[in-house]
Amino acid sequence: MNNSDSDHDSTTVSYSLEEDRVRDLDENMIDSPPPDGRHHEEPPPRYEDVIEGQEEEGGGEEHRELLQPEGMEEGVREEEEEIKVVVEEMPQAEDPIPSSDNATPQDTPTTRETSIEFPLTHFYELEGRTHTDQWSIPYKREESLGVCMLATIRMMKEGAGVAEADENCVKFLQRTMPSCFDKLLAHDAVFRWDESIMKGIREMTLILMELISVRLRYKPVPVYLLNMLSLVVRLTEEPFSPARTGLKNPIAVERVRAWLIENKVLSIAFGGNLHQAQYCDKVKSIVEFLGTDLSTDELNTIWDMQVDKNPAQVENIHNILAYAASRFSPQHMDTLFQLIQQSWEKASSDRYREKLLGLIGKIGKDDRTGKTASKILELLWGLAHLPQLSREMVELALDSHHSILIESFHTKDSDKRNYIGKCVEDIKKCQWVVSALLQLHRLAKGMFRSSYGHKDQQQIAELQKQYDLLRTVSGTMNKIHAKTVAACREKGEELTGNTIIDGRYTQEECINAHLELLHFLLQDGSLYLPFKRCNEVWDTLIANPDACASDRRLAFKWFDRSIGDLESDTQQSLFTKRVLRVEPVLLDMAGYHCIRSFFETINLAERKLRKLHSHQLVVDNPDLTGIDYLWKAALEVTDSIIADELISHILQITYNVLGPKLKKEPEKLHRRFIDECFTRLESLIEPVESLDPNLRVQCVERLLLLAQRYLTTVECHSNETLSSLRKRVSERLKVTLEQIQIGTTEKWLTHYNKLLHQLNLTEEHQIIVKTTSVGYSSSSLDTNTERLKIALRQERLLPGVIMANEKDIFTKLEQLCQSGEPRVIEAVRTLLSLIPINQKVLEALEVFVHPISTEGASEDTRLPPTPAAVLSDFYDASKVSPTQLLYNLEVLSGKLMPTNQITEVDSSQTFRRNFLEAEGLKVVLNILHSSNFPPETDVTVRQDCYAITLTLARVLLCPPPTSSDTEGGVEGVDKPHLPVGRQMSRNVEDEVARHTIETMTNDDFRTILSCLMRVCWSAGAGKLYLATGEGSDQLKSGLCSFTTSVVNSKDVSIAQESLELLVTCLKLRKNLLKIFYELSRVEEFVIDVLLGSSQPDLRNQMMESFFDLCLDARFYSVSYEDSEDQSNQPKRPCPSPSETPQHFFLHLLLNSTPTLLLWKLTPPSNSDLVLWGRCTEYFIFLSHLLKRLLVSEQESLSIDVHHMLKKELDWLSSVTIPPPPCPPVQTLLAGHLNLIRALMSCHGVDKSSYTDTLVPDLLDNFLFPASHLVSQSRDPEAKGILNIEPKCSDVAARVAAYDLLIELSTDCLANLKCVANRLIAMHHSCRPMNSKEWEFRPLTIGRSPCGYVGLKNAGATCYMNTVLQQLYMQPGIREAILGVERDEEDSSILPDVQCIFGHLLESNLQYYTPDLFWKNFRLEGQPVNVLEHQDASEFFSSLTDQIDETLKKRGHSKVFEERFGGQFLDQIICHGCEHRFEKQQGFTSLQLSVVQSKSLTESLQEFVRGDMLEGDNRYLCGECQEKRDTLKRTCIKTPPPTLVVHLKRFDYDWETNREIKFNNYFEFPKTLDLEPYTAEGITSREKGLGPSSPLIYNLTGIIVHQGQASAGHYYAFIKTKGKNTFMKATPSLHKATPTIPEEEEMETIQTHPLQEEEKEEEQWLKFNDTLVERFIIDEFTLETECFGGSVRSNSSDPVHTSHPESRVRHWNAYMLFYEAANEIKKTQDTRKEQDSPVTVVPTMSSEDNLSQLQELVTKGEKRGVFNDNIPLTIQRSQ
Repeated sequence: MNNSDSDHDSTTVSYSLEEDRVRDLDENMIDSPPPDGRHHEEPPPRYEDVIEGQEEEGGGEEHRELLQPEGMEEGVREEEEEIKVVVEEMPQAEDPIPSSDNATPQDTPTTRETSIEFPLTHFYELEGRTHTDQWSIPYKREESLGVCMLATIRMMKEGAGVAEADENCVKFLQRTMPSCFDKLLAHDAVFRWDESIMKGIREMTLILMELISVRLRYKPVPVYLLNMLSLVVRLTEEPFSPARTGLKNPIAVERVRAWLIENKVLSIAFGGNLHQAQYCDKVKSIVEFLGTDLSTDELNTIWDMQVDKNPAQVENIHNILAYAASRFSPQHMDTLFQLIQQSWEKASSDRYREKLLGLIGKIGKDDRTGKTASKILELLWGLAHLPQLSREMVELALDSHHSILIESFHTKDSDKRNYIGKCVEDIKKCQWVVSALLQLHRLAKGMFRSSYGHKDQQQIAELQKQYDLLRTVSGTMNKIHAKTVAACREKGEELTGNTIIDGRYTQEECINAHLELLHFLLQDGSLYLPFKRCNEVWDTLIANPDACASDRRLAFKWFDRSIGDLESDTQQSLFTKRVLRVEPVLLDMAGYHCIRSFFETINLAERKLRKLHSHQLVVDNPDLTGIDYLWKAALEVTDSIIADELISHILQITYNVLGPKLKKEPEKLHRRFIDECFTRLESLIEPVESLDPNLRVQCVERLLLLAQRYLTTVECHSNETLSSLRKRVSERLKVTLEQIQIGTTEKWLTHYNKLLHQLNLTEEHQIIVKTTSVGYSSSSLDTNTERLKIALRQERLLPGVIMANEKDIFTKLEQLCQSGEPRVIEAVRTLLSLIPINQKVLEALEVFVHPISTEGASEDTRLPPTPAAVLSDFYDASKVSPTQLLYNLEVLSGKLMPTNQITEVDSSQTFRRNFLEAEGLKVVLNILHSSNFPPETDVTVRQDCYAITLTLARVLLCPPPTSSDTEGGVEGVDKPHLPVGRQMSRNVEDEVARHTIETMTNDDFRTILSCLMRVCWSAGAGKLYLATGEGSDQLKSGLCSFTTSVVNSKDVSIAQESLELLVTCLKLRKNLLKIFYELSRVEEFVIDVLLGSSQPDLRNQMMESFFDLCLDARFYSVSYEDSEDQSNQPKRPCPSPSETPQHFFLHLLLNSTPTLLLWKLTPPSNSDLVLWGRCTEYFIFLSHLLKRLLVSEQESLSIDVHHMLKKELDWLSSVTIPPPPCPPVQTLLAGHLNLIRALMSCHGVDKSSYTDTLVPDLLDNFLFPASHLVSQSRDPEAKGILNIEPKCSDVAARVAAYDLLIELSTDCLANLKCVANRLIAMHHSCRPMNSKEWEFRPLTIGRSPCGYVGLKNAGATCYMNTVLQQLYMQPGIREAILGVERDEEDSSILPDVQCIFGHLLESNLQYYTPDLFWKNFRLEGQPVNVLEHQDASEFFSSLTDQIDETLKKRGHSKVFEERFGGQFLDQIICHGCEHRFEKQQGFTSLQLSVVQSKSLTESLQEFVRGDMLEGDNRYLCGECQEKRDTLKRTCIKTPPPTLVVHLKRFDYDWETNREIKFNNYFEFPKTLDLEPYTAEGITSREKGLGPSSPLIYNLTGIIVHQGQASAGHYYAFIKTKGKNTFMKATPSLHKATPTIPEEEEMETIQTHPLQEEEKEEEQWLKFNDTLVERFIIDEFTLETECFGGSVRSNSSDPVHTSHPESRVRHWNAYMLFYEAANEIKKTQDTRKEQDSPVTVVPTMSSEDNLSQLQELVTKGEKRGVFNDNIPLTIQRSQ
């Protein structure tokens, strides 16, 4: 037989030769001479002779029985005889077939067949003929295939494993023989072969069956044999075509079945690899083939195969039985059901019962006759009604029941109706209600979808007519609800949606089941629900006072969905009688949607609303039905989101969607809305006893919000175009459209067709409108006049104007503010900002624009109020309320602030001058210092009053530039920016303003200064309420320093404004500076704000303002001498040095008590650290005051520069500088360096005296210690330098040190030479050997920002790195490892691990290269290949075992066994006696499967579940000497301090002969309770005592594998505790230096921080070889990074449309580390040091490049530079 077109891989077999060519080729093969070219006359042995020879050897009986089994039919025997004759007539050949190496050509066939060695020559020949495109398979007994098969049979008979021991025999069995039979039996050319070939194939098949029967005598069953047996069975069941073969059946079906039964093939097959799907498919075909010939005993045996099998194998056995059940006889089915029933009763867990239910359902669905389905339906229905069944099992039973009824072709509609009737009966009985409802719903839906058209609705109508389903369902829901409420009352519980009603389902699920069924009947059955039924549902779920929120939500949703299924009369009655009577407090979002749907439906029916083609509603009649309820609901509903929806809906139907006819009368519409608002508002102004106060406040706030939203909606809404807004502005300003330009502070807006919301404008944007002037003709002026009249008429129609003209509107709003509610006040202020200004206030302020003239006025004439009266009536805080005062101040600011219009600027100048002349400034400032604000004043109102008062005072003192000031300027060019304080002092040119300040009495001036100081101090501390007179006693030192709350931005702005005003007043009255010096607590004020304020802007402004005051006061006498009119100005002598601000501030800064802590050597408390971190402005101010002082100035100011310089240098040399990050200490260091620089600039200082002291110290210790160490390392006699970290590690400190060096080198040649020479020596010289290297760049990158060191990957050593990092981070392990002294003769791996741990602890570099570890480590006694991927779990076990053994030999305890070691408890518990047998065994890691379970808890439960030994497998009790049912299990006896979990994701596929990885989804918690899996916990539960004390473990480490089994990458996640502060692990430093808090943490330090324990912060780190970084581990990242499984891709992405929708996550957790909670508590203190290994060294820039750092590290290790900080010597000799 040849195949010229056969594919080599046998994936697609084709036979394209012509039929006659095939026949000729086959005949030639039969008669072809042997390979040696000779013809043998000796005939081959007959088949009977072979059998006789086998009988002599003891193996013939089996073969004879195979050929002639008892009971074989006569026709089969005749067929066999015919085959024997054909075999005898076959051509003879004498081809020598050597069966072994010593065989000779003279061997007889008998000798060949009796040899037990495998015939290699025939095997090689067969391989050459089979595995090729032109294959040729021998089918004769004496040729290579037959010889190899017979030889294999003989080897198998010799005993188990004989054939498998021969390598060539194994190749023949697994590869060659399956390939041969696959071609002989299954190729397409089979049907074209003649009869003789078919007979030969039949003979080969019989020999194959004998081989299989012999091999099945011992286990395991090979998969390849089962595959071949399955092929034989399939072809036997579907025989060759009689037209081609001339035979009815080449091998009789009965004969094969008898052979299968006799050899117990099925029982043997079930003992094989049932966990493999392919294997089970083959077994399934055998079971199906046997069918009715399967005996009861074999069926029992198959069923018993489930014992001791895992869930996957049990599932596969059930699938096999379900598939084959269609061939079973009724007797077999009865037996199978009996077995299921017995297993159900004996089952100890619901999980197994669930599998049995699944089996029953599969049998029913796979039923092909219809006889079994009805029985299974009844069985499932009865099981589902068992009261002890769990909900999951009931649902599983009903799912199977439904699938059989709907999907099976043998079930009829009568069966479905029968079970629908049973469901209705259960519902009426109020038993098993939820399950019956769900099943009824599914069955009815299935019937509905089974056909099409009108008949479907008719079926639902027939069901309604037959069972009255609507009444039944609604009535049952009422009864069930009443029963549940009564049951809750008896228990004293409150009904909720989660209340369990029947032991299985919750209240919410029960109600939802009723409503969903009703909706289905109404919607799909075209039925209408009468009002009586609607009323019943409403009374049960909504109006019922006992109904819970869940009931109402479901009912509202249902009515919303079913409104179209109600008749119009029912809709109207339900809306008016029930919907509009719902209390608004009961509404949720579902209720709102329900009410809105009814509202629109009813008004559409009444033609008050109409719907356009775009489905948009239009209002034709404003008197909408139910609109009053919408107003009420909007005000009273609790949920603010629902209220916002209701308000938007009200605005829509009252204005936005009005019809064209209604919008023709806008004034009427606006008045209607405003009247509605204020009518409701009037009823809420005075408290009502029947109304809850909180509800009253809410209603007021909502009404004001409605008014605000209406104004903004009507006057300018976001769907208006920019062009429309431009047109309205032009009409308002009475100019043409071309003169208007609209823009923001950033750019001009030119896209006029865009909508406003498309411009992305926010509240922070300020809209600017610019007008351009053009010439007008007389006609254009007339046109503009007409436009002006039209614009005025349109303005009067705006709702804001109408609202402002309402009588007593402002009085009503003021009355609302009297309540003091912040929300109401804020709403009132917002509304006031949207409507025109109160005309009463504007008219009163007109007195400052047009002064009153009393000339010619009679006594009876009523004159306007005087300016003094206006100021008293409107701006006297004792006469008006705070809110009214704030409003009046805002109106006043509008009059004083100029706009871009020239006329308005000039008018404001006039108003300002008249206001000042009326002593308005004094009135304004009086608001600040008097105690006019009640204690209960709203905080926001108080802040705004102070802020606007300070702004007004600044405007009054410093008028804005007038039109003349701007002339001559270039448009678009900004003037130089000056600090606000300087602008104020320069701009105070107004005579009236200056006169106001200068004519104040000393007492008034002192009061003003004191008031401004209090405002600035209290606002800077965020406690503005202390600015009043009552709070003055609380203004003391430390107010700002110890403020724990965050200071509001408004308070900061107020503090800055008041400070500016204070300095401005001091500049105007420099002769009264002494008053400022003598103010009470002025020194405390300056120091507390300058040094203690948490706001850098405020500190900086105080520094700049007071320094500007010092500069200005130096020459203030000169400024008066240079004034224009010296005759009117009295001569003011220059103040003495002791009276100057410079003298005052210098001595204040140097001698104040709080500043003394800035000269401490170590911070004793965290409160000191707060001030250290905020001292920058203090030192800058002090440095500015001292810089470049002359000797005379030093004497006049009583400053001893040399003494101060000595004090600073002593501090600099003695202060303790902790390792970074330490921002407060670095800030303090920068301040002192700046102070030294200022002192060095003073006259009289000899800079050259510091050439040998300060200059080298700055370079070697403060800036470049590492470079200094490099330069010192070239000197062999130089002493070792231990510290290579610069003292100046912060940018500010380093800049200050550089500036100091520049100052020292200025005008001092010696210092300049010293700096230059040392820099050249440190940075610009290298050793000759390194200078010859090409691009030599050693590793200079410092530690990662998180402060930990990585490990280098040599190619494939990531598994080492992750395990080593995990071990290093375990508490106590690195201390124990590093604490072992070195043994010079130690050849173990311990010194290399010590070296790694030492570098991870002390290295300042990014990573360490553990090359010695790679070289010395042995895995299973062999050196590791660093380029070969290894298993991390195996490495963990090998490494810990090796180190523990080394420690044991040296007399130390086993570190890893103590940390990771636990004890298993193997238990054998006999049932029927009290005996149990237990044995303990140790473990260091818990190995769990990820295939059968989806979570860690499930896998642990499966691990401790155990197996029940029963039946034939019963255990012989050693005490009772009786066989008993026995539970055999393993649990945890002693849990370890750290639990290591190994997730078994790798396995070996023996069928494909390759390693595989399981990427299955497997979740694990961050907190694990190990108690349920311990021996104590299991025993406690078995005794009914419940759980014992929890055994909590917290997840601290994860090792992740990314990739496949053969190649991949490991990385780790590790949790550490403690702040991001890393210190050297030296005892002295830890004792001397406390933990330094971050800048953000300083703001929350309490007044006494030392009394509080510092909280620690947990963080996760990702260790990925050399890269170490922070990583956020939360629920989402834990799942995506570690759980594995698959993720659905974004199918909408057009770029990735070719990718599959579901992608496998090939990165998943492989090892887990859980630390016991009690161990965490024990090691909490030590972990602070462990997690803070070393200083984080910033990455060096190009300026600080250390080209010799690699050599430095190597030399440092050899010389012991790093060893002093480690408990032992960690390095080997290099």
